[in-house]
Amino acid sequence: MQLKSKLIITTIISTLFANTVFAEMVFDPILQTDIIKIEPIKQSPNTVFKKNFKSAVDKFENLNIKISYDDFNKLISKNHKNDFYLLVLADKTAELGFFDLSKQASSKIEDFDISNNVIENTKKFYFPKKSITKSDILILAELYSNIVYNDQAKESITELGQYPRLLNDYDYANYLMALGYYKLNDIENAKQYIKIATEENPENINYKILKSQIFTGDKKGKISKKLIKEINEQGITTQRLSDKLESSNEYVSYLLAKKPFDKDYYLGRYYYAEGNYVKASRIFMTALGKNKKNNALLYSMLARCSYAQGDYKKAEDYCDKACKIDANIPDCMMTMGDIASKNGNYKNALKYYKSAESDNQLKQEALEKMASVYTKMSNPKRANDIYRKLIKDYNNSYIAYYKIGLVTPDKELDYLKKAVSLNPSYQDGWIDLARVMLDKGNISLAKSYLAVANYLDDSSFRYYYYQSLLNKKEAEMNSIKNSNDGLNKIAGRE
Repeated sequence: MQLKSKLIITTIISTLFANTVFAEMVFDPILQTDIIKIEPIKQSPNTVFKKNFKSAVDKFENLNIKISYDDFNKLISKNHKNDFYLLVLADKTAELGFFDLSKQASSKIEDFDISNNVIENTKKFYFPKKSITKSDILILAELYSNIVYNDQAKESITELGQYPRLLNDYDYANYLMALGYYKLNDIENAKQYIKIATEENPENINYKILKSQIFTGDKKGKISKKLIKEINEQGITTQRLSDKLESSNEYVSYLLAKKPFDKDYYLGRYYYAEGNYVKASRIFMTALGKNKKNNALLYSMLARCSYAQGDYKKAEDYCDKACKIDANIPDCMMTMGDIASKNGNYKNALKYYKSAESDNQLKQEALEKMASVYTKMSNPKRANDIYRKLIKDYNNSYIAYYKIGLVTPDKELDYLKKAVSLNPSYQDGWIDLARVMLDKGNISLAKSYLAVANYLDDSSFRYYYYQSLLNKKEAEMNSIKNSNDGLNKIAGRE
């Protein structure tokens, strides 16, 4: 093969791969030279879905509301046999205010053992009291996009004020009006409209979250604290929405705080709960000099942020700094437990987690991690005792249902489904559902569950292991079928 520049060819091939095509060197007998043969690489269903889903969301955020609506509608129709895609679509369309599409997606889901919890949580969190017509949904969705994504709250409330019918007919329209006024820091008008929304729809959690933020300046925060307590008792159990509640709790604490240190501390915790560890760390660092006696709290949270980002050495350094000031900060104990567990120091890990367990906010997480350590210590009985306690005391511990499912053969399928219903993003749950289906010889369901696992993480070794088992099982079944078909043909000729 004669090439003038291997570097140029390499660059071309790299570029082609990046644009999802396959490039191959072949010899052309007519030109009597090597050429690059290009063939498109067929994208997986997961890749196509993610691309189209992101496109629909981007269009919504950029005010192409009708096109976004139509794209979501097409995704629902095209994927009407894929329960996981439908769950993703039902959740996102509800968040964006496309409530009719959310209902449509939910109605097509077949496995309600997995989906029912997610659907009920989504309705409880987002849905208006009264159904909204499609034409009105599009009007209100454009206003929501303007308020949330396009910094046009003033224009939106002015426009919505010209639709008294919408405000009279729909609690959701009053919620949007309150949201717009709140963005403009017009608290009195925000109060007026959020009161209407919550009176008409007292169960909607999204409305209550906004109301708790709007009323932080009233009665020393008593109204907001009462609302947060109510929200936390409404039984939200799915992981994504539970995380959303946790971050909203921290944000209300930030709004209620009066002292500069407290405001920084809770704002940092809010960003930590949101998963924005860089911004959280920046805020904690800024607060370090404001009240030195509270630096232990800041170092503890900096340790948690560092550990979450995979910087274990820095996390350990921050823990050391925190302990020199106060050796009993629960968040610090949690990170020290994580570090000890990672390093194989299991007895120390248990000690630290036990200390963190004393904090009610961290108790569930501490217990789950203690159980994990007992498993590593080859003490499954103690681990399973803790997992059973978690199932009894908490209604959202997906990891407990998963672990107990693995050791309870007669309830394994039910518990695994419960685990992924609480956290649809928990990959191990889907992989083990596929394993159970493989054992039962249900190739179709095993494929479906493994496809979800691949959607969540396409680099997982467990996924590829069970995918290879599925391929082997499928080949064996095809071989048996072909053999039987051949025997039947022979028998037919005779």
